[in-house]
Amino acid sequence: VYVSSNRATSTANEHHVDVEKMYALTAQGGVQWSYDLQQPAAFGEGSYWRSLSPVIEDGTVYTATHTGEDVETETVAALSRQDGSEEWTTGIPNEPCAPMSVADGTLYVPIRGEDGCKLLALSTADGSEQWRFETDHDVLSSVAVTSDRACLVGRTGDEDTMAYGLSVDAGDERW
Repeated sequence: VYVSSNRATSTANEHHVDVEKMYALTAQGGVQWSYDLQQPAAFGEGSYWRSLSPVIEDGTVYTATHTGEDVETETVAALSRQDGSEEWTTGIPNEPCAPMSVADGTLYVPIRGEDGCKLLALSTADGSEQWRFETDHDVLSSVAVTSDRACLVGRTGDEDTMAYGLSVDAGDERW
């Protein structure tokens, strides 16, 4: 089980949840390891409450951070499932806007863009960007992945919903 500890603070216009550590817990509830997050998670007024829950593939746990501040990069980290040691970290250009997904050596990270969201496909080997897809929709779901497609659902401000099917190899829009 992987969980994050947090400390909540509130003001009239904002609610912040500062996530300070991620813990790997044993089946008996003991702490197997912990990881100090480089940046806290914070959610300001008008932000979606979003899941920054880690995703797991093989022996690696992937997690993202979100500062809620105007920073140029957020962080994605790959951690050893055995002991929590850092395998790699990489900067991403903006905050995650929906849960991450992982499949077949690719980590899919939906992030905020200027007029909607972007989907980043990162290599699970080293965090390098494989491709990105930009949309003028807000992403509403985690990415569902098949052997040849990455699928996501988005919505515009006027509530129009759009489904996208992208090639997993290059992020080309298939439908």
